[in-house]
Order: sequence, then structure tokens, then C-alpha cells
Amino acid sequence: MTDLLKKICIAIIALLLGALGSARGQDNTASQEDSAAILQTALNYIDGYYSGDAARMEKAIHPDLNKATPRDLPQTGRTTLAYTTYSGLMEFTRAKVGLLDDTARHVKVSILDIEMDVSNVKITSAKFIDYVQEVRIDGEWKIVNVIFTSGSEAPPRLKDFDTEAEMAAIEKTAMNYLAGTTGATQHA
Repeated sequence: MTDLLKKICIAIIALLLGALGSARGQDNTASQEDSAAILQTALNYIDGYYSGDAARMEKAIHPDLNKATPRDLPQTGRTTLAYTTYSGLMEFTRAKVGLLDDTARHVKVSILDIEMDVSNVKITSAKFIDYVQEVRIDGEWKIVNVIFTSGSEAPPRLKDFDTEAEMAAIEKTAMNYLAGTTGATQHA
């Protein structure tokens, strides 16, 4: 396996597990500026939603946004993904669906990774845990993908989930994905 594939696999696993808790050290001005802009984009997104500030939300998200969350279907016992798009998120924000007082939000933003024009960010708040992918487009950082789940106030969706026990299966899934997208052969 090439070093590039290994790096991509590690990035996918880190995003899925939220294993990385803070940004890598930034030692140049441009990287510090990027970190500040990435952080501000994440805050515009989450605080824009909780305050019902559509202008702030619009600053944060790209028109091609994809946002998804797993939803269990008790009728079938299966799980599906529920999607929200740019227009849906903008309308939810305008309608103040997520309205929540500043003191009740408990927002924490962690930059998990920055590589060139792409970053992975974890946003933890009272109601959600969002894994956000931002891309620098035309000099601005915009959110293009979000995977989210319920925050700390909701009961966990998966009972007794053991990250360590699931690591091998997660790594295999990530490697199969990479093999499929690159045409490489995956070995068991």
C-alpha cells in the first residue's frame, strides 16, 4: 500500500472516530490564519443555527452542502441516512428551529486536521456532535460535508459501542473504500 493511501486511511479513521482532538501545531502565519478562518466558519455554522441567524449560516456553508445523520427505523429495525441540503439548513435556520440560548449551547470546536485546502472539524454542542469537512474555495473556508449525531443530552444511539473492538472493522471498511476509489487491490 502506498504512503498516500495509508495517510488517507488514517484521516478517514480519525474522522469516523473523532480520535484526533486538536489541531496540529501551526508554525507559519498562513496556517494560523487558516486555523482562525476554519474555526470561525465552524462557529458561524453552529451559532448561526442556534441563534437563527441565516446570514451567519450562509457565510459558513457551501451551496453544494451535504449533511447526513443515521436514523433508526423501529418499523423495520434498519438504519437509514437522513439528509439535509443547503436550502433545507438555511430554511431551518430562518425558521429558528434550533433556537437555543448562548448559555445552553456548550459549543466546543476542535480542528482535527488541515491538509492544504481541506480540513476536518469536530463540533460538540448540547444537541449535536457534528463532524464537518471544510474546503477553501476562492479564498474562503466553506462547509461542504457534515455527518452528525445527537449531542450529550440525548441517549446514545448505539448501546455499549466499543471503539477498540470495532477498530479492525472500521480500518477494513476504510481500506476497501480506498481500494474501490483508486482501483487498487484490497487484501483481506
